Amino acid sequence: MPIFISVGESSGDMHAAHVIQAIKHLNPTTTIYGNGGKKMADAGCTIIHNVVNKSSIGFLEGLVKAPYFLGVFKRTKAFILTHNIDTVLVIDHQGFNIPLAKWCHQRNIRIISFISPQFWMWGKKRSAIQFTSYCHKIICIFKEEFEYYSTIAPEKARFYGHPLGAILPPPSPIKKDILGLFPGSREQEIDHCLPVMLTAARQIIADNPRLECHIAVTSSQAETHIKAMSTAMDCPVVIRHDSHALINDVQASLVASGTVSLEHAILGVPCVVLYKFSWLSHAILKAFIWPKIKTHCSGFVALPNILSKKQVCQELLQNDASSSALQQAILPLLVDSPERTRLVQQFNRVRQLCQPEPGIFEAIAKDIMDSPTTSHPSG
Repeated sequence: MPIFISVGESSGDMHAAHVIQAIKHLNPTTTIYGNGGKKMADAGCTIIHNVVNKSSIGFLEGLVKAPYFLGVFKRTKAFILTHNIDTVLVIDHQGFNIPLAKWCHQRNIRIISFISPQFWMWGKKRSAIQFTSYCHKIICIFKEEFEYYSTIAPEKARFYGHPLGAILPPPSPIKKDILGLFPGSREQEIDHCLPVMLTAARQIIADNPRLECHIAVTSSQAETHIKAMSTAMDCPVVIRHDSHALINDVQASLVASGTVSLEHAILGVPCVVLYKFSWLSHAILKAFIWPKIKTHCSGFVALPNILSKKQVCQELLQNDASSSALQQAILPLLVDSPERTRLVQQFNRVRQLCQPEPGIFEAIAKDIMDSPTTSHPSG
């Protein structure tokens, strides 16, 4: 039973690696191929396309990368057919994986969705119904998401809690004099978010010599880019490759919006969330996406705030994410303060929303390994 796994960025690569380990534990002889990254490869997956370092976010940025991903899509379809893939697991990366799921469904190739498109969050019921029709199972990571998909196809929806609760280390009560910077894994995230992070960090460290600035990096390519940027901006940094260990070490962090904000919440570590886009992507976001965020996400972009339906951690977006604003927001979180205590207490509530069932990845692996019956029409 050959399996193909399709992810598009570093957090998907991480989740897929744990699924692969669980599958290999159930059946060590299972052949697994995929589009992914180093973590999947280390777990025992044969990588067909290393796409993790090519991921993008934003509209202009997506257009620039479109020719590359169109080529990957064409070659992926050919690979699935020529290798008689029985089951395809799609993880996030919806711009690529929704068309792939549709194509597989048309050929009676079984689709399992894990970390599904956030139609439940955006209120796009028609799109959710269509996507659900492509899938054999939809493995949800939030209770509200599970309840949403259960109204569409209760026989397909599964919920075992949030996988981060099983991946992250236990929270550490001992914190070091470290300011953490988490600029994201995508090239344009680093280009847009890291300069203002470094500007703020440089001033904070100048005013607080006891502090060190540590940056989480996700690849050797990102490391080279970050080192060059920090040197040019005269901000001494320590490069860290284990982002979860870094979260446990820091007093507080500046983070680019994404999974990392939820990781901080689960580990009870204060953070300030920021995000910057290119001017064109921001203009499109403001015109077309922001009204939906206000309607369906309580006006927030950070996951701890969306899940809490109120502002738990501070968000600073685009022009609001100035170095002075970042300093003002993060300084109270670097010391014992009412702001820090309140944020940690609220993060504890978020952690309760993300508790996984015991053996979550084993349960997901069993869902994937259910005996499929497929045929592959030509084309």
